[in-house]
Amino acid sequence: MNSSFRPTATIDGSALHISFRDPASRASSLPIKVVVDVDEFGSPIGVEILGCVSQIGANAIDGLVDILDRSAVRFSYDPETDAAAIGVAVGNGTRTAGSAPKQAEAFLDSSSRLVMIKVHAI
Repeated sequence: MNSSFRPTATIDGSALHISFRDPASRASSLPIKVVVDVDEFGSPIGVEILGCVSQIGANAIDGLVDILDRSAVRFSYDPETDAAAIGVAVGNGTRTAGSAPKQAEAFLDSSSRLVMIKVHAI
């Protein structure tokens, strides 16, 4: 992994891209289901992956808490419920105004660690 890479969250067209590791390390992808939280202006402020390890695999979250500790992209994982919460700052809002289930794509590296998530139809 490129040690100078900084995790990011961006909107490109109608998709939200959350990069945890250098996107050049992508080796495979798989469809996942997520819940997207939006602010009062409709901009994404968070993504939950319910059944995270069940959907993506046991290695997916390896090291993410350490990588994102000092990042604008926030990450937490609860192993009891197998739920991951990802906080992003791509809009100007300050309050959660709603949530909606969405289709997404998880990109993994050759060690099956999560590299990036692309959420469709934001």
